[in-house]
Amino acid sequence: RRYEPVINSLLAHLGPGRCAASVASLTAAELEAWHRAESAAGKSASTADYGLKVVSAALARPVRLGHLLHNPALAVKRTGSAGDARQPFTDSEIAALLAKADKEWRGMILLAAWCGLRLADAAGLTWGNVDFEQKTLTFRPSKTRKKDAKPLAVALHSDVIAALKKLPRGIAAAPLFPSLHGRKPGSHGGLSNEIARLMVSAGIDT
Repeated sequence: RRYEPVINSLLAHLGPGRCAASVASLTAAELEAWHRAESAAGKSASTADYGLKVVSAALARPVRLGHLLHNPALAVKRTGSAGDARQPFTDSEIAALLAKADKEWRGMILLAAWCGLRLADAAGLTWGNVDFEQKTLTFRPSKTRKKDAKPLAVALHSDVIAALKKLPRGIAAAPLFPSLHGRKPGSHGGLSNEIARLMVSAGIDT
């Protein structure tokens, strides 16, 4: 089930006509075009390469059974083997993102900019994490090394407080960002894809 988004993406790229054809007709050129399209859609090099890895694993069995003479995915060059270079956003880029974002994504972006939260941590917040009186946010980072680590408390900038107060108010366990709550980064959860599309619309090089 975890691989379904990758396979569905490939099938959508190939189209109904090609999907009805034999798997033996799948070519390296088609897979290479899909790989480029994944990158053009805003996915990172490592995510696009992961898609190729999934497809290659799926085609390994037909090769073993003799339905394919070779695995066409092995002929497609990966692009993220050296790792993705990352750079911090500039003030002007953050302003451009905020201008294109809806209320929930504005809150997410400001929490990242002012509090350093990861996408998944921000998306998982509830109203119980926010204390407007103390102007603090208390949460447990998802990638903390210590399983028994105490929750982290960070001060909230006035810009963040103003953005959060514009959201429909909830209580306790109610999600801070309902449409994004519980979703994960990467191609499966879609958070990384959404922020990549937002970057493209804001004119920022992903």
